Amino acid sequence: MISLEEAREEVLKNVEPGKPVPTPLGLARGHVLAEPVHSDIDLPPFNRSAMDGYAVLAADTAHAPVELAVTEDIPAGVTSAGRINSGQAAKIMTGAPVPDGADAVVMVEKTCPLEGNKIRIEEPVESGKNVAPQGQDIARGEVALETGARLGPEQIGILAMVGAARPMVFPRPRVSVLVTGDELIPVEARPTGAQIRESNGHVLAAQLAGDGIVAKSLGIVADDRTELAQKLTVAMETSDVLILSGGVSMGDRDFVPPVLAELEAQVIFHKVAIKPGKPVLFAKKDHCRIFGLPGNPVSALVVYELLIRPALRKMVGWTEPLAPPQYATLRGRLPKIIGRRQFLPARLSDLSGMRVVELLPWHGSGDMISLAPMNALAVVPEKPGTAAEGDRLEVLPRDF
Repeated sequence: MISLEEAREEVLKNVEPGKPVPTPLGLARGHVLAEPVHSDIDLPPFNRSAMDGYAVLAADTAHAPVELAVTEDIPAGVTSAGRINSGQAAKIMTGAPVPDGADAVVMVEKTCPLEGNKIRIEEPVESGKNVAPQGQDIARGEVALETGARLGPEQIGILAMVGAARPMVFPRPRVSVLVTGDELIPVEARPTGAQIRESNGHVLAAQLAGDGIVAKSLGIVADDRTELAQKLTVAMETSDVLILSGGVSMGDRDFVPPVLAELEAQVIFHKVAIKPGKPVLFAKKDHCRIFGLPGNPVSALVVYELLIRPALRKMVGWTEPLAPPQYATLRGRLPKIIGRRQFLPARLSDLSGMRVVELLPWHGSGDMISLAPMNALAVVPEKPGTAAEGDRLEVLPRDF
């Protein structure tokens, strides 16, 4: 049995980002840039008016109020054909190119229209006022986004502005989920006898979807070595990541470890010093990385948070796949220290400006019902005396 830190190190050492692919901008959200993107133009591409108003020579307004002759009307999308000389002004809209000769824009609120195509400027304006100069945001050829940038709405907007219609990104891995157990039946069926509805596959699919990955469900496989071997053979050939639920413990019908061995998969570790999730297994076969999760539903959820999510983040190009630790002040008492790090359902809240965490009543790793109010996992240390009520405790906020 190895520590969580050792398990994470092994997982991250054995996964790599996929080969970069060009992706249409409309599908790029959530991806990570695989190469820097340079702007193909200056932004703004011209001296741009930042206000609705009048383009003028600032020197003409020094002794305002002053009257100027209006020579033209410049809406957005239109380039002036003339030049503004002393004593002249051009009506201009936000986003339109400032005409040659003008070096400032007077806000329309600071003007008064007069008869005979004239305007009165009520207040002086300094040179450069309300003008965004060409290349102020970025110059042609400069890097707009670096390798490793995660593409959210803001970054998508930047890519559009610099002409990156098909940015090179790291692809999302092909992920399959296979659930094992004779007792499991589909959600649509009504359990009888010792049957239970299968939930782990749905929990894992929801977690994967939150990370931008649509998983392929391989359904339920019985606790049968031959059937399991057939399913695993196909799954490992067609998946970059295979997540198994159940069959990894020490029971007589926990067939995942021996079947993986028969199929010549290399088991890198089996058992990690955590609760829940201790029996977790990590293996590889050719290009496929295999996570064997315990069958208890909360165990599967926790192992995904601790090991699978960091692996997927590295595979899609995150440079820092492990989130920095967060802390909150503990309210209430800790459970018994058991020599393994515990990750227990908890509730984070704000109390008089202080972030506090309180453990939720819970009946163990088979109890999903008690997790309904959970918004964090509380990290209970493995060593006695390391945390007590009122101390800062590490927490893992849940992303929904």
